[in-house]
Amino acid sequence: MIVTTPEIPSIADAMKIISTCKNTKSKPIGIIVNMYRGMDSNQVKIEEIESTCELPVIGVIPEDKTILANGNLYFIELDESKVNPTFVEVFLQSEVGMTQLNRYAKGAAMKSISIQDLKTIISCLFNTSRYR
Repeated sequence: MIVTTPEIPSIADAMKIISTCKNTKSKPIGIIVNMYRGMDSNQVKIEEIESTCELPVIGVIPEDKTILANGNLYFIELDESKVNPTFVEVFLQSEVGMTQLNRYAKGAAMKSISIQDLKTIISCLFNTSRYR
């Protein structure tokens, strides 16, 4: 899963990540577009992002003026023999997953989550024998 904003520099960065994934034989499942303002003419359209990146946009997060971006970006590469990437995506977007993310998020004005805490949340999904 790749997260980008609908701005040209961010999409260029996403394309670099996608290229790296292809070179390492990883397969991103899609793109999450963050800070989307709808039909703002200064933003790249969803269809253009899909076309340029050659991946489907699987989620759109509307811009929220009360949230500040802090530049933390994580690329999560999953071993598909151990965990289904779609399961991880659905879990992280579920009520339980969001509760876990919020539980580990730190900060007053601007919340963030450490990579170690994110790994902790995801690692509990790796006992997949009961999910398959």
